[in-house]
Amino acid sequence: MFFSCNLKITLGIILAAGWISSCAYLQENLKDEKPPVEEIKPQLSERELMFNSAEAELKNGNDKVALPMFLHIARDPAEGADPIYEKSLLNVGRIYERTDQSEKAILAFQELLKTNSKVITKTSLRMAIIKNHFRVENYYQARIVRTEIDADYKQQKIYLQDIFQALYYQTDLYLDRHILDELLFIGEVQKYFVYVIESDLQTESEKTTDLLILYYKKFVAQLDSSTLAPELKKNLMISLINQLNKFDRYKMEGESQVTNFNRFSNFANDTQRKLTERLANGKF
Repeated sequence: MFFSCNLKITLGIILAAGWISSCAYLQENLKDEKPPVEEIKPQLSERELMFNSAEAELKNGNDKVALPMFLHIARDPAEGADPIYEKSLLNVGRIYERTDQSEKAILAFQELLKTNSKVITKTSLRMAIIKNHFRVENYYQARIVRTEIDADYKQQKIYLQDIFQALYYQTDLYLDRHILDELLFIGEVQKYFVYVIESDLQTESEKTTDLLILYYKKFVAQLDSSTLAPELKKNLMISLINQLNKFDRYKMEGESQVTNFNRFSNFANDTQRKLTERLANGKF
């Protein structure tokens, strides 16, 4: 019995000593551990800060504030790939376009066209250039650029997806004092709309059809605007009738027709009929 008690006491002393040693060991190791180092984020350059500020102003609709900052960046491109330069130049062109300075917009887009841009495709840039050429009545120059798109498409350097992107994002209209030329522009690129509408790209075909119908509806709606002179309305009406009439020549041969194509064709025929009646009645 005495031996058993002594054994228990001895084991207790050993365990207690082990626990104390473990605590001491842990405390010693904790002293050696260094606190986690916070991740140091790279500081933005002055150029990057300026670009971010310009982007923020652009989103808030402050074109006048954003433009000088984008111009400052665009005047000093970095060597090699420079997405900030490309985005700045693109924004410069878009601001000039929105503020009815199409000649300056063309220069900005042409400069960006010289780069191997990853920000925007050449097809989209060319579409924007064609539109701005029409807005300042540079029809000949616009058609030269159009032949470049045609050549790339024929040589399979670009595909319908590229044309869709260009149409969907670069054909927006302003319906301002250049409204007749904007209508001519849509007529000039109408065949590209047809390419996509008649294609097997189901989603793109539907979106392109909707977009083309929307554009013509916007032109027609301007005929009820109180700000347009009667003579301008008359000219717009005649141009719309002629342009919608030309759409028939794009129809495919055979019995089977693409649904979206028929949808636009029906819209064009109905709109043309109403406009013809309106013109005949002198309602402009």
